Amino acid sequence: MYEPSKEGYTFEGWYYDSSFTNPVTTISGNSGNITVYAKWSKNYISIANASVTMDREYFIYDGSEQRPEVTVRLNGEKLILNTDYSVSYKDNVNAGAATVTITGTGEYSGTIIKDYTIAPLSLAGATITLLETDFTYDGKEHTPEIIVQLNNVVLEKGVDYEISYTNHIAVGTA
Repeated sequence: MYEPSKEGYTFEGWYYDSSFTNPVTTISGNSGNITVYAKWSKNYISIANASVTMDREYFIYDGSEQRPEVTVRLNGEKLILNTDYSVSYKDNVNAGAATVTITGTGEYSGTIIKDYTIAPLSLAGATITLLETDFTYDGKEHTPEIIVQLNNVVLEKGVDYEISYTNHIAVGTA
């Protein structure tokens, strides 16, 4: 049976129906006209071997989303954001490892994942205020609440900083 070609597509076979559920395996015993349908699948260009660069791979935590600009080149050609590929970000607010996912669109297929870093903000220069400074010895732990401010912003315990106490039971200075 004749196998056609179509640029940018792969021929998948002949079918008796336009839903491509009943494949033609042989045609015999029919002297009249018969309608068959060609099934095609689009050939996409994989971005798996594309070169991906980010304008930055290192950020310092500031409480907002960190989104490096991404440039994608394939065989020397610069691909176009939102035409040839899309980007999505994961874990890109808090300090730690973040990822950008590049996904082929349009004529392109495939996915590339790149990592980048969000470093914790240094508390050097922060103002720390104890809400209570004097305690009467009672043999129990004393863990006074504190206010931490950096650049005139009050930081949130458990989100922006962690606190630990030492020497906070016995008489003396903790």
